[in-house]
Amino acid sequence: MSFRSIVLGLILAMFLVLSGHFNDAYISQTYMVGNHFPIFIIGSLLLFVLLINPVLRLIKKSFCFSKAELAMLVILPLSVAAVPGSGFLRTFTPTLIMPSNYYQMTPAWQKNDAISYLPKNLTVQLTEENEEDVMGKFLQGTGDKASFKDVPWKDWITPLSIWLPLFFIVMVALICFSMVLHRQWASHEHLVYPISEFVQYLTVENDSSKNKYFRGITAQKLFWYGLIPVLIYHVINGIHVWYPDFILIPRSINLTALRELFPNLAGVKDSWSLFRPEIFFTVIAFAYFLPSDITLSLGSTQIIGAWFSLLLTTYGITVTNKYFGAGEYQGLAFGAYVGLFGMILFTGRAYYSRVAMAAFGKKDKGEKPLEGSSVWGFRIFILASLVAIAILANIGLGWLYATILMFLFVLIFTVMSRICAETGLFFIQPNWLPSGILLGFIGAAAIGPTCLVVMMMVSVILCVDPRESLMPFIINSFKIADDVKVKRGPLSGMFMALLAIGLVAGTIVVLSLQYGKGVALSDYWATRVVPQEIFKQFSAALQNISADGTLEESKTLGTFARLSLVKPNTSFVGFAITGLIFFLTFAFLRIRFSKWPLHPIIFLVWFSFPISRFGFSFFVGWLIKTMIVKLGGGDTYQRNKSFMVGMIAGDLLGGLIFMFVGFIYYLVTGDQPSRFQIFPG
Repeated sequence: MSFRSIVLGLILAMFLVLSGHFNDAYISQTYMVGNHFPIFIIGSLLLFVLLINPVLRLIKKSFCFSKAELAMLVILPLSVAAVPGSGFLRTFTPTLIMPSNYYQMTPAWQKNDAISYLPKNLTVQLTEENEEDVMGKFLQGTGDKASFKDVPWKDWITPLSIWLPLFFIVMVALICFSMVLHRQWASHEHLVYPISEFVQYLTVENDSSKNKYFRGITAQKLFWYGLIPVLIYHVINGIHVWYPDFILIPRSINLTALRELFPNLAGVKDSWSLFRPEIFFTVIAFAYFLPSDITLSLGSTQIIGAWFSLLLTTYGITVTNKYFGAGEYQGLAFGAYVGLFGMILFTGRAYYSRVAMAAFGKKDKGEKPLEGSSVWGFRIFILASLVAIAILANIGLGWLYATILMFLFVLIFTVMSRICAETGLFFIQPNWLPSGILLGFIGAAAIGPTCLVVMMMVSVILCVDPRESLMPFIINSFKIADDVKVKRGPLSGMFMALLAIGLVAGTIVVLSLQYGKGVALSDYWATRVVPQEIFKQFSAALQNISADGTLEESKTLGTFARLSLVKPNTSFVGFAITGLIFFLTFAFLRIRFSKWPLHPIIFLVWFSFPISRFGFSFFVGWLIKTMIVKLGGGDTYQRNKSFMVGMIAGDLLGGLIFMFVGFIYYLVTGDQPSRFQIFPG
């Protein structure tokens, strides 16, 4: 880690934190992060490799950034990539203030007096005296581009002083848990880490290249053969977005006419994606690098899911999708997540037990000494988890549910990290929330009204849309750091410091933008769906337990006494067990039979939005790889890797170009530019 690489990495990280929300919400261009393969971060590295480093080489060879220095330009920004967008700030401030606004317009909530159960210090409190300044300006703005002075900080400081430390301490726990997991995954299980592998392809330079300007993979013709057509494709479609009369090259294949031939199939969940498959070049390229059973499974998931839904419909089994609640689809996904989490612990049980015992002072007797960073990571993970549990218990959950909720957060983010590291699926949405899982297993009466609404708030704020969650970023950062011999201990300390600064700075900037320009109401998900769903689901739960006659008892009994009111959703529990059985069965078959063609990843991602968009591209990638290997052999497969890297580079450059164009257009005109996106929004 050189001084210049750290400084430049910090600049990129802070620029992402300070401008990410502005780009995503107000300019509405391709998300700067958007998923676990962030265009801004990886694209910045690409620009450095293609433009800046070659110029430095022409000036003086020693001026070039080394592989380790280039890696730092990715590693440091990844540590704050979860802050500005969907990972946190996109929905954070609307969740703290807008439920009060919607409460006034929703008689059903008022009838149940739903908002009275939420502790007042967890949200921004509105009164007749402050409503115009606090809510009115939040919705409409003051006319300024960004207005720090107009933010009513005295009304925001109380909820911010609770939620920001909670988010930070949970993320610290996850960073430290990643330190424990990483060595097992990278060195013992040898996971692929496709995102880290792509960074390595870009940063490795081959001095034997005869090209005076480019080095490494960028000096290969196949790289440019992959980059240029993809970039041209995006330029053409980007111009079409700005000038609709210009030609358009379709991304999707329109097969909707086939719906009439398969009417039953057309009626199942997410069937639209089967009849309008889409092409994403980065996904095809990632599929080329992955084991064939993974890509075939991801490419077949939509068909398998449609067949399963059709089977349920045939036998009259009702299946619901309640993302904020306890739908059967949520149960299926949760069961599979439990299965993979159990396998993670079981597979690495020898290593994890050594780390745990060493963390508590027992001398390790293993052949290879444990890394100090893993041992200290486990210690800080336990400490941070206990602090997070204490905060959760203090704000209304009690120790029992605070502990369960913290466990579910660790489970959901660990499994997402594993999916990203093993399969390269960089756009992941689990399709369930911790509050919905508890609601399905024990019911609202056993949880209690206040505990339930707080649980819903915590679940929404920490993981309502974890498409940009921190832990997968950290896991990939550690692998990139390993490749360039950067120690994880000091790096983790930098991550925590950057995260703390980024949280404070990002929150200040976002609130200043919202009070200056008004909250971005065009972001329907963040400003309308999320703030309303908390009390929509809570109000429905209140109505149900009131109809059962258990509301008063649920309010008066203590935490453990309320367990006598347990009333599980039997359908949800049944589907959760089914998801677990499906996953474990496929995992056993894959281990037992070497030629078993399918990976249990199917049951972790089916019926989710990302796979409905990416599934066809994974299938195309699997087909291309299979044909190349069979017709050209291993050497041809290896040679074409540079072509696939070029395709990914074309996607990144296409997104960056129109992100920059939109930003300049907004600065010059003050109007919102046309929206062009590379990946799903």
